[in-house]
Amino acid sequence: MQKPIQTIELQDVSKYYNKKRVGLRDCTIQMESGTINAFIGKNGSGKTTTLKLILGLIYPTYGKVCIDETYSSLLQYQQVGYLPEKVHLPTNVVLSDLLMYIGLSRGLSAKTCKAEIKTLADYYELDLSKKLKASESSKGMAQKAAIIQAFLHRPNCCILDEPTSGLDPIAKKQLFDHIKKVSQHSMVIISGHHLDELQGLIDNFYVFDKNRCLGKQKLSQETDNYIIYTNSALSEQAEERLFRTFPMLQKADTNGYQIDVEMQEINLVLAFFVKQGIAIAKIEKSVDSLESLYLKMVNGETK
Repeated sequence: MQKPIQTIELQDVSKYYNKKRVGLRDCTIQMESGTINAFIGKNGSGKTTTLKLILGLIYPTYGKVCIDETYSSLLQYQQVGYLPEKVHLPTNVVLSDLLMYIGLSRGLSAKTCKAEIKTLADYYELDLSKKLKASESSKGMAQKAAIIQAFLHRPNCCILDEPTSGLDPIAKKQLFDHIKKVSQHSMVIISGHHLDELQGLIDNFYVFDKNRCLGKQKLSQETDNYIIYTNSALSEQAEERLFRTFPMLQKADTNGYQIDVEMQEINLVLAFFVKQGIAIAKIEKSVDSLESLYLKMVNGETK
C-alpha cells in the first residue's frame, strides 16, 4: 500500500510546447496535505498546464516536479483523484457501469465500489437508476458523474480543474462541503477564475498571470481597515448623516461599517453611534477579499 502523499513541489518549472507557444515559466510551488489550494487566474494563464505537469500528463522542459521530495509525478500513485477541465465521457456507456469500471480499476472490491457509488450519487442527487448513457445525460449530470469518479476511491490527493462547470448552485454547495470534508485527510488542488466561489473554501491560493505563477497568498491577510458591527441598523436618515460626516466609511454588511482609519480615530465614529442610541456589537480588523488580493498581485502591489 502506498504512503499518503504529504507534499507536492514544483522547482523552477517551465513548459515550452514549441518555440512560439509557452505553457509555463519559472514556476515554484509547494503544497502540503490537509490544505485546500487554489490556482486562480484568467483562462490561458498557466493553471491547467501546471496541473498536468503535477499529474505527469506532460513533462517539464526545465525544472523538477517532486512528490514527497522525490522527483516523480502523480501518475505513479493510485490514491489520486482527478477531474479534468473538460469532461469527455464515453457516449455509449451507461453512467453507473462507467463508474463501476473506474472504481474496480482503482482497486476497489465490487461490494465497496457499489456502496461508494450509491453514497456519492445520493449525496450529489445523481439518479443512476434510469441507466442513462453519457450521451443521454445533461451537462450537469455528466459533471456530477465526473466529480464522483474523482472521489470514488477516497484519494488522499484531489486535483479538480474548474470543477463547478455545469453545476447549479445547490450542487456547487454540495461540492464545496465535500471538498472541505475531504481536505481533513487529503491535499486538494482546485483551479478556477470565479473568485467569489472560492472565497470561503480555500486555505492558500496561487495567482497565475501570463504563464507565470506570481506567488502564494493566504486568505487571512489583515488590512488597515476596521469593521464596526452594531446590534441594530441605523435609520436611513442617520446613516446618510453618518456617511456625510465620515466619508471614509463604507457599508460592510447590514449592520457593519468599514472604516479606513487608525484605531484612535474610531472613537469619533463610536461617539456618533452612541449619540444615535445604537449599541456596538464588536470591532474587528477586516480581511482582504480573494478578489482584492488577486488584483494586488496581478498589478504588482504585493509579493
